[in-house]
Amino acid sequence: MPRPELLEQAFAAGSSFLVRWQLPEGNFRYMYDWITGTWVEDDHQVRQAGSLWGIGTCYRYKPDEATRAALDKGLQFWFRNTIPGPAEGPLSMRYPGDPTIHSGSVALVALAIIEYLEADAPMDKAYRTELNQKLDGYLAFLQWLQLPDGHIARDFHHGRSKRSPRSSPYYDGESLLALGKKTEAIELLEASILLAHDRGEFMPRDAMCDLLKEYGIEPPVLTSTEDTDAIEAGAFVCKRCRKARPGLDEPPF
Repeated sequence: MPRPELLEQAFAAGSSFLVRWQLPEGNFRYMYDWITGTWVEDDHQVRQAGSLWGIGTCYRYKPDEATRAALDKGLQFWFRNTIPGPAEGPLSMRYPGDPTIHSGSVALVALAIIEYLEADAPMDKAYRTELNQKLDGYLAFLQWLQLPDGHIARDFHHGRSKRSPRSSPYYDGESLLALGKKTEAIELLEASILLAHDRGEFMPRDAMCDLLKEYGIEPPVLTSTEDTDAIEAGAFVCKRCRKARPGLDEPPF
């Protein structure tokens, strides 16, 4: 079994390589040939998006300024190539030099945003709102690409304004992962709000309510119920959570 220190060394080397791999425009070098010691100058939109997701996962695991700067630069590359449509609400992308946008590209950029939003690090409120708006648009596009058989169309051709009738198992998985992570995050927040409210932990409850509102979702309805049944001798009803709690055996001080 790998030792934790070796895993940390591998993480540091891999994340540093991804950051140095980035080009000034925000996209990434395509491939490095370790045998010849040369870069392979090619391009593929899905691998570009996958590199950005890699940066996002690194930042979520261990936030630092260098990784954050690379993540911001990479997202801006995709945001500059984001367009509305093809229906009202979804956001699509025009990858430079390609007449199509692959569903895998959109899903991987969405996953990079999700990792960013879930990182344990401060973020400007206006920027968080912008990221959520972009995420909602990309996820709406993936839903628009869904085919009658449940799979996600492999790509969308801008010139023909048509989605492909074929799917890709890779892009299906990436799309479902992105769609599921947003739902999972919302469900976790709602459950945590109710638990904090029930415990009388109002500061974290209110902070989570504010975060849910930034997703554009109203927090769950909160009600307070007080224990009215007979309580044991020495117990009391807490004024914050309104639940019966045992008293202390001795004074606290």
